[in-house]
Amino acid sequence: METWAEVPVAVLRTIASLLNVDSMQQARLVCRAWKEPASLAVHTLRPRITGSLGLQWHNLPLLSKAFPACRVLDLRSYKVPQDSGQHLKNTAFTHIHLSNVEAGPDHKRAFQDLHDYIACASSHKPCLHFEVDIHMIHQYGLLGSTDELFTDELCLKLLQFPESACITKLNVGSMPVPITGRGLAIIAHLTALTELTLICHQDIDDVHLELLSSLTNLTELKIGPLKHCSSEGLMNALPCLGHLQKLSMTDAVGVSDDCLAHVSAALSGNLQALSLANCPQLTDECIPCLAMPHLSSLFFSNNAQISLQGVEDLIAQSTVLQDLDFRGCACLTVRDRMKVQQRMLARVYTRQFNTYDHF
Repeated sequence: METWAEVPVAVLRTIASLLNVDSMQQARLVCRAWKEPASLAVHTLRPRITGSLGLQWHNLPLLSKAFPACRVLDLRSYKVPQDSGQHLKNTAFTHIHLSNVEAGPDHKRAFQDLHDYIACASSHKPCLHFEVDIHMIHQYGLLGSTDELFTDELCLKLLQFPESACITKLNVGSMPVPITGRGLAIIAHLTALTELTLICHQDIDDVHLELLSSLTNLTELKIGPLKHCSSEGLMNALPCLGHLQKLSMTDAVGVSDDCLAHVSAALSGNLQALSLANCPQLTDECIPCLAMPHLSSLFFSNNAQISLQGVEDLIAQSTVLQDLDFRGCACLTVRDRMKVQQRMLARVYTRQFNTYDHF
């Protein structure tokens, strides 16, 4: 091959998919032979890679045409006007990522814009899925004034999305007031949710968990703190979420060995990543139930009753575990941790070698 034009498009596309955002933008500008593969490698469109078109709302159809493989539009860096949703009608985007954080200090208007934009966009393109991040900004105060309080009513207003909207991912950061049962009841009605992050200012209890157990489509759940959740509440709610692939629970003091065994039996078919930090009731007795067939990542730190022998037994019993964090477990020295990590690395390298050996 004497010119880049002779290189197969599939090869160029594979190379482009390995580039970072800046390098991909530069690759698109090299020549026509590179532009198409680099454009096809973009699956999430962010403002940084839109080039000379910029992000003018009426240009969204042109942007979609320029990046034909792109289905996700990330607007977290933009304050979205309500009427800009109409320009999504003739695009190939299926997922829109929104947030209140980068919208500027006038957050009261930004929240209203967020809801209005979702309503407008979903009315013009009903098949859209929305991914929403809501965070507290301490620098300005949530309403743009440190003297104005963030009330429970405003918290509920933030969570009450238009009925026509399909919210598939919701990330609720550390809120300045507790998300009450009313707020969680609203979240529980978002039945299309597949990913939920709920880090509250106040502990979540069994009643809250029962409300969230109706979200049976969840594949990823990050929730906490759970200091007020009992073993019974966890055993009743979590098995209902049978599609979970990633589960993270912080300060779950109610998680006992029996509770974990009950939950893991219900979720073992799909669970790939589990985080159980600061669970003081867990002992070495829970190790057998952690050897799940698909569990490759386990964050297991600050569980003081887990011994080095328990960690080694887990590694021996699990055939798929690749990522293990057990800092803060009982009587584990730096040398112990290094020894276990070496065993984990040896397992990963052996598995990769065996994989390559089949070709």
